[in-house]
Amino acid sequence: YFNGKSRTNIQCRMAKKKKIIYNRYKKCFGLVEGMITNFVLGEMIMIKAILFDFDGVLTIDKTGSTSITNYLSNICGIPLEDVKACYYKYNKQLLLGETTHLEIWQDFCKSLGHNIDYDILIDSFRATRLDEKMITLVKELKEKYFVGMITENKSDRISTILEYRGLEEYFDVIAISANLHSGKDSDSIFKYVLDVLDISASECLFIDNTEKNLIIPRKMGMATMNLQLPLLLI
Repeated sequence: YFNGKSRTNIQCRMAKKKKIIYNRYKKCFGLVEGMITNFVLGEMIMIKAILFDFDGVLTIDKTGSTSITNYLSNICGIPLEDVKACYYKYNKQLLLGETTHLEIWQDFCKSLGHNIDYDILIDSFRATRLDEKMITLVKELKEKYFVGMITENKSDRISTILEYRGLEEYFDVIAISANLHSGKDSDSIFKYVLDVLDISASECLFIDNTEKNLIIPRKMGMATMNLQLPLLLI
C-alpha cells in the first residue's frame, strides 16, 4: 500500500520543481522497503518486474526532445523556438524509427539555416540531466526485481546515454519505440518486454509521468504508477 501526500502549492517555481522531484523519489523509494503487490485483477500477485519510462522519470526534462533542443539552442546561440520548429518536423518519424538523426541532419541544418556539427547533437545526448535519486532507486531495485525500460525515444540517443553513463547493466530489458516501431499507444512494445522477461503483465509495475501512457499497460493487467499524481499505484 502507498500513502501519497498531495503536493502543496508553492509560489516559487524552482522550489516547487525541487519539491516535486524530492517527493517522487521519496514515494518511489517506498517500493524498496516493502512488498509490492498488484491488486488490478482483484487478487494479490507478487510483482517481479519494475518497468520505467525514461524521460521525465529517470531524467529531469520531461521529454528527450526538450533536452536536445535546449542544448542545441544554448550551445549554438540559436533561438529555442527556431530550433524546436525545425526539429519537431522530424520528431514523430524519429520516435517510430522511420528515420534517424543522421539521415535528417543535413535537412534539419538547412531548414534551421545553421550548419551544426553532428557531434554537437551527440553531445546533447550525453548532456541529458539524469535524476540521480531515481537512478539510485533503479540500482537498488535491480537487487530484488527485474528492471526494465520502456521509452518512446530515439535509439541512438538512448544507447549513447546508457553507454556514456554506464547504465546498461542495471536494465534486464530496454524497449525503445524507434527499434520496435511501436509507441505506448500500442501493446506491442509492452508485449516485447513481457516476452524477453518471460513473465505476465500482472507481475509488472510500470512507472511513467504521463497518464495516457498508462492506459494500455493497465488494460493488459499491469500495476501502474503516475509520478505526477499523488495516488501512485493504480
